[in-house]
Amino acid sequence: MTKRKFHLIGIGPLFEDLIIDIRARYTHEISYERGVMKHLCLEAGLKEAATNFGRSTGGSAANIVCMLSRLSDYSLGYFTKLGSDAISEWLIEDLQDFGVDTDGIIREEGEAGASIIVTD
Repeated sequence: MTKRKFHLIGIGPLFEDLIIDIRARYTHEISYERGVMKHLCLEAGLKEAATNFGRSTGGSAANIVCMLSRLSDYSLGYFTKLGSDAISEWLIEDLQDFGVDTDGIIREEGEAGASIIVTD
């Protein structure tokens, strides 16, 4: 790896965020909260509830680095470990599209993590 100087380096997990919009009438709030996130449950077998789908790079450090790339001309890098699957490859390409240096990402056998974000 070539020695580089960065203004900021993001270090942390990198996920694929799957974003799903649903109709609120299909959700039922579970009786507890953890932090500020509400937990929802959906009726089993629903097929028509989702109205829109999207995906983005996720993880707190990754979100900060990507947004900072849009607001500045800083030299930015990212360090994490990813798998060998197509989602890991997409995550790296997405960071690169933001102008983030990805030479610090270690690849090994396995799959990238994903989170599902449900909005209504």
